[in-house]
Amino acid sequence: MKPVVIKSDRPWRKLGLAICVLLGVMFILGVWLLDASKAPGLYLLYWLVMMVLVAWVCALAVKDVLHTRRLVSQWRMEQERDRRRMYGASARREPVDAPS
Repeated sequence: MKPVVIKSDRPWRKLGLAICVLLGVMFILGVWLLDASKAPGLYLLYWLVMMVLVAWVCALAVKDVLHTRRLVSQWRMEQERDRRRMYGASARREPVDAPS
């Protein structure tokens, strides 16, 4: 039996993971190797690149949240469509009374 491989529709998750790993390594190397008094231009450039990468990861996270919200909305619409097909056009979610 072959293992089932599910193709992800969210390739930005792998990109975000790779950037996070890169950020972790860069942070450690930046703290240990860079000295602001010896090369202030390089120091500034290095940490600006770090900030850009952090912003990129945040943008990928926002994209993922929006994508997830869209998928949930589609799923709910499909559920409602199926419910109406099964129970008729008047099928609505009625509040369930609490047991007495």
